[in-house]
Amino acid sequence: MVSLALDPTDPEELPGCQCVACAAGKQHQLPFDTVEVRADKPLQLVHSDLCREFPMKSLGGGKYFITFTNDCTRYCPVYILKNKKAATILRVFQEYRAWAEKQTGFEIKII
Repeated sequence: MVSLALDPTDPEELPGCQCVACAAGKQHQLPFDTVEVRADKPLQLVHSDLCREFPMKSLGGGKYFITFTNDCTRYCPVYILKNKKAATILRVFQEYRAWAEKQTGFEIKII
């Protein structure tokens, strides 16, 4: 077997190749490890994620979104936000909490 000593990032030797950042961006990632233990009751553990600003606004004028994922059921509602001020996030969390606790009959233990 013969190996070629060509640098795929050198555009002069291989004009069809990509830069290092493009090549790294197309690499595949191994899957995450499986989780052994999940919450056994709804709302025992809730994960949340606040997304950065998007370049386009939603139809309602939102530029951000926040998610709340129930670890037991994996249900994940998404809330669109116009800003990421603490008061806005608190209002949305209180809205989610009231809805989730009414639907499930359980209280949020850990977020």
